[in-house]
Amino acid sequence: MQKRVGGSPHTHHRRGTAPRTGGADIDPLKYRAERAVIGGCLRNPGIIPETLTNATPADFGNPTYQGFFDALVTGYNAGKVTDEISGSNWVMEQGLLGNSSLLDSWGDIIREAPLPATVPGHAQHVRENAIRRRLEQAEQKFHDAHREGRALSELRQYAQELVDAAEDDAATDARRIGDTLDQLLDEISARGDGEMPDFIPTGFRDLDELLNGGLKAGQMVIVAARPGVGKSTLALDIMREMSIRRGEPSLLFSLEMTEDEVQERALSAESQVKIGCVKSGNMSEAEWTRVAAARDTLTEAPLWVDDNPELTMVDIMAKAKLAVRHHGVKLIAIDYLQLLKSGAKEESRQQEVSSFSRQIKLLAKSCQVPVIAIAQLNRGVEQRGDDATPKPSDLRESGSLEQDADLVMLINRPDAQNKDHERAGEADIIVAKNRGGATGTVTVANQLHYSRFTPM
Repeated sequence: MQKRVGGSPHTHHRRGTAPRTGGADIDPLKYRAERAVIGGCLRNPGIIPETLTNATPADFGNPTYQGFFDALVTGYNAGKVTDEISGSNWVMEQGLLGNSSLLDSWGDIIREAPLPATVPGHAQHVRENAIRRRLEQAEQKFHDAHREGRALSELRQYAQELVDAAEDDAATDARRIGDTLDQLLDEISARGDGEMPDFIPTGFRDLDELLNGGLKAGQMVIVAARPGVGKSTLALDIMREMSIRRGEPSLLFSLEMTEDEVQERALSAESQVKIGCVKSGNMSEAEWTRVAAARDTLTEAPLWVDDNPELTMVDIMAKAKLAVRHHGVKLIAIDYLQLLKSGAKEESRQQEVSSFSRQIKLLAKSCQVPVIAIAQLNRGVEQRGDDATPKPSDLRESGSLEQDADLVMLINRPDAQNKDHERAGEADIIVAKNRGGATGTVTVANQLHYSRFTPM
């Protein structure tokens, strides 16, 4: 299993050291979009996560402004930047205002701060300017390669690589409704012929049939259950189907389990050796042979894991976009939502979770991949008795999860509370919400001793 994806996209400056700058670098006209983004985020730090989907600190051409914006993002993550005053104090504490010219520049940024609603447009200009700079650098690299006398076929490939590296994954401009209508009709026709190019199979045939093929690009998917019922197991089952069976990259942000624990579960599921034996190492020779074979399978799988428990939603959005861009990730899972921290002061935990919900929806749409958000249900399920069926209203801490999600799958395992239940060994995947599709229940076999569910 491959390890975690990259690091923070931000450029950090050492405390007490101002970035190198010169008179020309503080040209207010040349870098006015960068100044506007900083000022807008300073006026209302709550827009920083959305701004990062359009521009990151690495997109800033002025090293001083890059340092300012990076400091605001870092401070917001740490819960230190909550308004204009705390933002200014935080930038000063980082040693980024070490001389009079920098103080003047910072003062101008504050005075010229635009309305927060205009910041996304300014951020897009920052990103566009960054792409232009990278294309200019790519042009020079191509000329250098040409002068080296490289073969024509090699030059063509190199040119494409340079352009791809310079491009970004920003959302496309608005289009007329008819511009892509023929493409949609072709896709609908392909579905009628049994082809499902837009769907990601879950590995459970009955569930895929209910979902008309599986998960869809851009969907926010909630997988929820009470603790110990198997919500993380189901998400990992879908990811194993994606990355092991189909060879497509997927990414797991694991805030609860360590990478070792994720690997143990995957080894148990693939080898069909009990998870307790895998954890203890107490296995027969035959079991060791199966685990070794599973190890070989997992080593080749493009299943990425980031087990940093301190990840904020801002971190996840930035890392996810990089993973989609650089590794071609087609499926993202977050385990689990209630462990997320925003780093910002919210009036209530419900508002914080509602903010996460909106950001996850935005992440799925901007990256055009399904994002599985694993969530816990509240105790109301258990209080209704052993045979109570979970409902979307049982989602903990926020009704926004049900509202924002395109797909809500709840897991009901009758033997979770009663080991002697007549349906012991079974689990129900309840599709409680399916935007534009059918709802219903699919029964699967519970093999949690192997850390997996399987079709009946």
